[in-house]
Amino acid sequence: LFSNCIQDSGTTMLKPLALNTSLFSLSLKSNYFTGKGIESICEMLSVNTNLCRLNISSNHLGLQGAGAVGQFLVTNSSLGGLDIGCCKVGEAEMELLVPGLLVHERLSELILTSNPIDMGMLHLAQWISTAPHLTILNLTCCQLSHLAMECLWASLQTATALTSLTLDKNGVTSSMAGIIPFLSENASLTHLSLGMCGLGDDSVAHIGTALMTNTTLTSLSIPQNELTSQPWTGPLGN
Repeated sequence: LFSNCIQDSGTTMLKPLALNTSLFSLSLKSNYFTGKGIESICEMLSVNTNLCRLNISSNHLGLQGAGAVGQFLVTNSSLGGLDIGCCKVGEAEMELLVPGLLVHERLSELILTSNPIDMGMLHLAQWISTAPHLTILNLTCCQLSHLAMECLWASLQTATALTSLTLDKNGVTSSMAGIIPFLSENASLTHLSLGMCGLGDDSVAHIGTALMTNTTLTSLSIPQNELTSQPWTGPLGN
């Protein structure tokens, strides 16, 4: 049902979906919902015990919608994947979402792409550090500052189930030293993406140092950064 211009006024048509016992995945991306519409959807879906994946990206959550999603996570016990990318989620919205994340026991995939999260990471990091089932985290283009990245690196050190981390289009350069304790000791991550992050030779050297002891990473993506053509002499240089 993505990209159908359902809008808030059309949410009543979704009521039968809430009672559908075979509904496994629901995408309501790009339907011009505001917080009011998201709240109605969350109320409808609160009685559905089979839904495993929900995509409400490219809508405008606002504080009302963020609070509704947070409350939905408190009562839901089946959701494994949640996509709220491009929903204008900032620090205030994240503060309302995290309490629900903290009590949810099954969520393993969280997509937060293209949101102005920045210092909302102070809240999100609380969940990341304690989420036992988190395997996929996508924070592409989330305007993460140096302090936000430091919080993220610290929280990831206890994310023992994480297999995929995407941080494309964030200014992570000044905080790259924090990747060493995370990546060197992590025993679960297989995919790491840092595309278009402004990484220079020194930043990538930190990755090389961490990879000297990492034994699980199989995919490293660092396209469109600022590496020079100088011969690589750091770790893994040979």
